[in-house]
Amino acid sequence: MPIVWALGELMEYKDVEVAWKTDPRRFLRKNLPKTLEVFFGMIQIANYDPQKVGKTAACYYLVANDFKSRLRGQG
Repeated sequence: MPIVWALGELMEYKDVEVAWKTDPRRFLRKNLPKTLEVFFGMIQIANYDPQKVGKTAACYYLVANDFKSRLRGQG
C-alpha cells in the first residue's frame, strides 16, 4: 500500500481535474526497482511483518519522498 499511496506524488490537481505530472508507466518502469531497493530496508526493519509495513507512517513517507525526489530529477 505505501507504493500505491505514493503514486499521489505523480499527480497534480488543477481546478477540478487531476492529471499526471509524468507518464506513470514510464516513471515506474524507470524508477520502481530503485525505489524498491530503498523500501526493502523498511521491510527488513519491520522484521518482514506486513502489518507493520502497511501501518507505519514512515513507510508511506519514505516511498512518497523517494518518488518526489526521482520526479524532481527528471525535470
